[in-house]
Amino acid sequence: MSDVKTGVGSQVFVGDGSSSAVDQTTFEAVTWVKIGEVTEIPEFGEEKNAVEYASMDDGRTRTLKGRARGSTITLTMGHVAGDPGQQALQTAYDAAGAVEFKVTLNDPGSGLTPTPTTYYFWGAVMAININPGDGNNPVMMSATIAINTKPLKVLPA
Repeated sequence: MSDVKTGVGSQVFVGDGSSSAVDQTTFEAVTWVKIGEVTEIPEFGEEKNAVEYASMDDGRTRTLKGRARGSTITLTMGHVAGDPGQQALQTAYDAAGAVEFKVTLNDPGSGLTPTPTTYYFWGAVMAININPGDGNNPVMMSATIAINTKPLKVLPA
């Protein structure tokens, strides 16, 4: 049987930006607020910018790795006005700086107190949008987050 899991049970949390978290220990000390009713967590990570130059020696364009940049993701969720996590996203949008984020996957470990694969990163909330939809769809909310740090992966335990 495969160890591959679905995304059901994965969760997203937001901090308030007041920490100086950079490693597992300091990220674990952050006070996290779960973002409720998330419907999709898109792919995230980082990629290197391509740096190109044309060589006169052989007429070939060469590509080098440049600076790394985090991805920009758009979380979608069913809009719940009183959800503390959705309110925290709005607060993060209104603030000038970046905040902490935590994503947990649906793969709890097998330890005494099992923990899933967890990713930590800093990101700036760049947009908050509401989609009222129509009579056959729920009211939805989306938050666009520009990831500013390399996501820190912590394996399940």
